[in-house]
Amino acid sequence: MLGSSGVMSNGSQTETVRVARQMRFTSLAEIEAKEPVIRDYVRRAIAVEEAGLGVDFAEGRDLPVPGEREEKFAAMPELKAAWEALTPGRRRAYTGCLFLGLGLGMVFDKTGAGVLIGLGAGLLLEYFWGHRA
Repeated sequence: MLGSSGVMSNGSQTETVRVARQMRFTSLAEIEAKEPVIRDYVRRAIAVEEAGLGVDFAEGRDLPVPGEREEKFAAMPELKAAWEALTPGRRRAYTGCLFLGLGLGMVFDKTGAGVLIGLGAGLLLEYFWGHRA
């Protein structure tokens, strides 16, 4: 759906991004000037969705696994079992929390504390996610 209108772009396409189609604007006037094209893209996207077409997000889902993780899994089978019991969404949430914590730790030159904060955030997220009404 990129087309030749110049409205859509591939964004920041990397090897792990499945689909990166973006519309970028810098002003309301730009949006207003391109309104017919934008509306056409939205209509086409709805038609693609309704037709059941699109990207198979499961295809190529297996990304490289860090060696450190496999070493820990080998040393701690209960850790591997707990990780594999999580849904893919919860795995991504934990990983995201850990990276967020690591980043915060790096800012304050306390990476160990940052990882623990990220882990704590992941555990809180798991608790509240698991206790939704």
